[in-house]
Amino acid sequence: MKPSHKKLSSVAVLIVVTVLSARAGAAPRQRLVTPLGALVTDGMDARVGDPAFAAGLLAARSQGASFGDAFSPARLAAAVGDEVTGTAVRASETNRGTMRMRYQTEQGAELRVNREEGRVSYLNAHRAFTADQNENRVSVPAAELALRQAAGRLGVPVAEVSERAISKRLMLANAAKGQAPAPARAIEVFVRLFREIGGVPVLGSKATGAIGADGRIARMHVQWPAFRLSEHVALAGQRSREEMAELVTTALSHRNATRLDRVPSYIAFVKVKHLSGSDLASATARGVNLEAFVPALIVSLLPQESVEDSGAITGAVEQLAFSLFDLEA
Repeated sequence: MKPSHKKLSSVAVLIVVTVLSARAGAAPRQRLVTPLGALVTDGMDARVGDPAFAAGLLAARSQGASFGDAFSPARLAAAVGDEVTGTAVRASETNRGTMRMRYQTEQGAELRVNREEGRVSYLNAHRAFTADQNENRVSVPAAELALRQAAGRLGVPVAEVSERAISKRLMLANAAKGQAPAPARAIEVFVRLFREIGGVPVLGSKATGAIGADGRIARMHVQWPAFRLSEHVALAGQRSREEMAELVTTALSHRNATRLDRVPSYIAFVKVKHLSGSDLASATARGVNLEAFVPALIVSLLPQESVEDSGAITGAVEQLAFSLFDLEA
């Protein structure tokens, strides 16, 4: 049954900021800022409550075979130029069989595989930076291409790779007494690739790699779990914009969230086990598969620094996830 649209309840939660008087010795005064419910509504993703968008979310499917199922140790040679030697050094049993394994490679690296969670880690200490090496001059495009190709050759569906983030690790040499310090040298380029399906981010999925000065991957970690929507989400259970605002506002009021400047949000796919508040409690009580994915509203809590500090907005202190669908529908 289609849930009824509820009016946003007037949760009596106000954000209070203490303003210090410029006059010495003056008592602090208080001013009321935006009510919590208004912060939630103002920051809410514009697509929440749109039936056409919700239908598209429920039609989302992975763009290829599950990474955990597609991966094979034999793929390592094509991905990073290193080969697995022999059988697994250690393997453990799970309810899906032998899914967690550890291998050694020809170059003395270690490869760890967890098929059940779609996770692969590769660590090659022989490709790590040493003090006598020159500065890493691998370009950003080359570093990104190296990780994209390696992840694809390991079995990550290329069509699901979305944006990336790149940073460089620098080394500072200690200067002798009386001498100016040497310029910082870039020693590794770090690349992170993220996942999206149907244009929507998939939280908890990523591929990261450290690219050495020779352009080869020294370390790589891929976490790309199988994407399966929960069978408990259906279009009939879509929550309206008003219902979502009330759900989030009530949850934040119970957490005594105060002194917030903004509460921005966006839509992403998350596993049921990462939902917040009553959503998780309800799913757990009903025996919903916690490893399945649901479309959710990811809410960030952005605090305002106190007036005696800079007054600037800091990064989110917390993120909460709320299902866009009633899991009891």
